[in-house]
Amino acid sequence: MLSFWTDARTPRSPLPAIVASGRKPDVRACGSCHRSEGTGGPENASLAGLPVAYFVQQIADFKSGARKSSGPQRSGDSLMAVTAKAMTDAEIHDAAEYFSSLKPKQIIKVVESDNVPKTYIARLFFAKREDGGTEPLGSRVVEFPNDVEQFELRDSRSQFTAYVPVGSIAKGEALAKTGGSGATVPCAICHGSDFRGIGPIPGIAGRQLPEVALICNFPGGKAEGSHRRSDGHSDDPGLMQYSDVVTFFHEFGHLMHAILGGQQSWAGVSGIATEGDFVEVPSQMLEEFFHDAQLLASFARHYQTGEPIPPALVERMNRASAFGRADGVRTQLFYTSYALDVHNLPPQTLDPDALLEQGYKRMMPYEWVDGNRMYASFTHLIGYTSNYYTYMFDKVIALDFFGQFDRSNLLEGPTAMRYRRTILEPGGSKPGTQLIEDFLGRQQKMDAFAEWVGEEFAGSSAGEGSDGVSHSA
Repeated sequence: MLSFWTDARTPRSPLPAIVASGRKPDVRACGSCHRSEGTGGPENASLAGLPVAYFVQQIADFKSGARKSSGPQRSGDSLMAVTAKAMTDAEIHDAAEYFSSLKPKQIIKVVESDNVPKTYIARLFFAKREDGGTEPLGSRVVEFPNDVEQFELRDSRSQFTAYVPVGSIAKGEALAKTGGSGATVPCAICHGSDFRGIGPIPGIAGRQLPEVALICNFPGGKAEGSHRRSDGHSDDPGLMQYSDVVTFFHEFGHLMHAILGGQQSWAGVSGIATEGDFVEVPSQMLEEFFHDAQLLASFARHYQTGEPIPPALVERMNRASAFGRADGVRTQLFYTSYALDVHNLPPQTLDPDALLEQGYKRMMPYEWVDGNRMYASFTHLIGYTSNYYTYMFDKVIALDFFGQFDRSNLLEGPTAMRYRRTILEPGGSKPGTQLIEDFLGRQQKMDAFAEWVGEEFAGSSAGEGSDGVSHSA
């Protein structure tokens, strides 16, 4: 019955019961997800060769709730937590000893390329499209199983191909060995000079490191209508609206927080796993970078001529974004109030329509229109529940942070690295108030926010910032 995920090269050590079959109904077999040889896959971790002490500690952290996903919760995360809580000490020891005895296998072939086979998302992983074709890789990392059926059968022999941008291997080697000349902390400090691990700290040589990706719904790339060419490809240049680019900067702020925020001991509080009312600070801080003409000119170019975006155009955009900003803040406060009231009132007495009308008439200067069902598209009402206030609360902090940067050169100087070290790298290992004090040397103030709200009257161009429920995270 287990042959569907074991193979002729099953390791010499006999499979412990916890690995082979688990203990129904509470404990799922370790091998059913992580494979009999501990190879793992794109959707979960490789266990082969992990130190016993490290393995045992991870299970203990799952039991206590200290270990959580650094990104959106997935079904596998919940399943692992339930399984860990039901495992006995003996089962944990047997699994740890078994997987520790295995040698990690190289199952991923890395290909540096400008193009990648077209793929689709098959549940928790990428799969190559059967109809073939290629597309530009850009700055993505795309990994997929070479044989989807073999992978789906949990076969430890499954092989994968990862397409990465040209030059990635050399850049990765520099980051691992030297930290990229100060760009980050060298991996060798924790994982050893040969990257094989030190004591309970596992090795990373030959292992797949965590990745973060943004999945966005931006214009362009669709081979439809007038943009469809005879070869089936698209000549749509994918021009983005102003708000699209602001949103991209916002979400990229989350991405940088997630990719850098693991410089502490606990995986469960890595990256964006901060206190809920601090999570929107890095994303809204990065929005302000969008308004710097020098930075925009480094990548924003005319799609036909290649001309960098003119500083005068950036200045006009900034003035436009500052217009009526106080009214936008009032709208955000209206959303905040509505979200809090919806979740504060008893469900049996809640009338979302009446509550919306009352709040609108109380807080907004415009005439109420009957039939307004704003809440139907207010996705944060579910995702953030009563905590929509986070956006305005964090906007104050984000603008205070941004005020510490050198406006003439945002990417250089000591502030950028200090921000990374004190705000991004700790993830959620410290309270938000402590992170703020570490960076500012004090608690946040309202001064930068007040200046930002009244910018249209001051004649400056400090930036736009978050402007509504269009943000996806």
